[in-house]
Amino acid sequence: MSATASTVENTITSQVNITSSTAAQRVCYRVLLEKGKDGWIVAKCLDIEGAISQGKTVDEALKNIIEAITAILEARGQICEFLVTWVER
Repeated sequence: MSATASTVENTITSQVNITSSTAAQRVCYRVLLEKGKDGWIVAKCLDIEGAISQGKTVDEALKNIIEAITAILEARGQICEFLVTWVER
């Protein structure tokens, strides 16, 4: 994972594209990063219901949301590898 950012503002400021690829398909999942009231970074996948996580840093939040997305996809019988791209807004 090579997405980095110095800070995330109190409002919605960043979108991360997480691309999963299998032999059959390549899918891009949008992840929104917000700074929570407690100072933690909250990561929400906009494309997979229930995929939400958090971390003390942006990198930790991204690592944790990838784990959440992976768990949901594996429960659906899909196994994927991920590529993370960062879009600062």
